[in-house]
Amino acid sequence: MTAEAGEVRHARRASDVVAPLVLVVDDSSTIRRILTRDLTAAGYRVGEASDGREGLEQIRATRPDLVLLDVDMPVMTGPEALRELRADPLVADTPVLFLTARTSAADVAHGLELGAQDYLRKPCEPAELVARVRIALAVRDQSRSLEAQAARLDEISRSDRLTGLGNRVELDLVVERWRMVNPELQVAVCLADIDHFKRVNDTHGH
Repeated sequence: MTAEAGEVRHARRASDVVAPLVLVVDDSSTIRRILTRDLTAAGYRVGEASDGREGLEQIRATRPDLVLLDVDMPVMTGPEALRELRADPLVADTPVLFLTARTSAADVAHGLELGAQDYLRKPCEPAELVARVRIALAVRDQSRSLEAQAARLDEISRSDRLTGLGNRVELDLVVERWRMVNPELQVAVCLADIDHFKRVNDTHGH
């Protein structure tokens, strides 16, 4: 393969990567326009909503990678939208950064307690905006990776590597769940064998 062909293939792979989608939810069209400009310049895809209710509808429809959510809005405020977002299991893990003109520590603490990942005070410098968005997305990716690894390790611990069937650990968990439903449940175990199983081992391995 020539160097030129390698460069073309690399460029194609790079172009196939879909940029993260950031949803900007703010009742000010000026703020939305500024944030959209800065995020687009940084390589992000950007969606917009003018209030909390519309923002929730777009979150459920487009599944953005991150949401910039204004605190004070008509129809539905940022905190109200965040509470409903966290209660929806389909989108509850969406990272949210609050946007606000408020400056008190109490306001910041309240937003973080509701489940926001970070706070951005308006007006926000483009460099700070992009940096905080990038960090929030990196934290989300790391969290999802750790969850996937934990789930995989849990699966390995409960199954036989060769057959994929549940092992003794899985059996104990199943019986425990049954007993939680009905402590008096009687359990029987059936052990089955087949003739000439050595042929299977000789053909397919142990």
